[in-house]
Amino acid sequence: MKKISVGIDLGGTNIRAGIVKDNGEILNHYKARINRNTSYQISEQICNFIEKFDLTNILGIGIAIPGVIKSSGNIWAPNLPGWDDFPLSKILHDRFPKTSIFIESDRNVMLIGEKWLGVAKGYKNIVFLILGTGIGAGLMLDGKIYRGSEGIAGSIGWLITDKNYLPEYKKIGCFEYRVAGPSITRKMKLDPLFISTQAEIGNSDILKVLRELGREIGIGIADIVSILNPEIIIMGGGVSNLWKFFEVQLKATLKKWSNPLAIKHLRVVPSSLGDEAGIIGAAKIVFERMR
Repeated sequence: MKKISVGIDLGGTNIRAGIVKDNGEILNHYKARINRNTSYQISEQICNFIEKFDLTNILGIGIAIPGVIKSSGNIWAPNLPGWDDFPLSKILHDRFPKTSIFIESDRNVMLIGEKWLGVAKGYKNIVFLILGTGIGAGLMLDGKIYRGSEGIAGSIGWLITDKNYLPEYKKIGCFEYRVAGPSITRKMKLDPLFISTQAEIGNSDILKVLRELGREIGIGIADIVSILNPEIIIMGGGVSNLWKFFEVQLKATLKKWSNPLAIKHLRVVPSSLGDEAGIIGAAKIVFERMR
């Protein structure tokens, strides 16, 4: 039996791919910025990544997408241009008819990666929170991925953390608009890399904004804690790279607003797999479905 698969992680900003062994070791790793000019340029990038690999020697391909798979099989990904009802599955199966391809929401994929090889080992009630260009939560309840009736479960960008409605909330949701990566750039009017660098050297203005970010993230996920009572919440995505600057405020806010029993034994930690969580989780899906 073939013992390698390809994992592809399509985000709102970058695309990553790698060959992964059945023990989780990544043999090759590729990364590129997404070409966001048109919807089909993005799918062409995915195809170009796939063509980097010798498909005769792989078990299959797993793809993490920053959205959900609709009942039609098409993709709804509000942070990608033209992906309101995008036929990614058809495009890929037409282009690579002899290759097994599996598509899954990135939040579930990253949770699966952490459950397999990361900090979520041994847990059955898990929330994987993606904080990047967008926001989403992978949910595992009693050892099973929970998707909801339409596959939308975990769309926490639509949590209400502001009582005053803004038109911008319509497309991506209130919580996402206020705390996802673009919101930080918008508030500070600075490049993300500059923000990170300035936080590292102790820029007081930037640290103040990041502490407030921690409080607002905490308010949003306090509801998740009280409703789902998870054992562990894992923070992933680009914004989580700033974890150490808002961890204290986030945890204090959770303690203040969450159900006291639900919060008592909860662990809240950053992803242990980092940028590789999507690749590893996507590859794991192939190994599981091709048994």
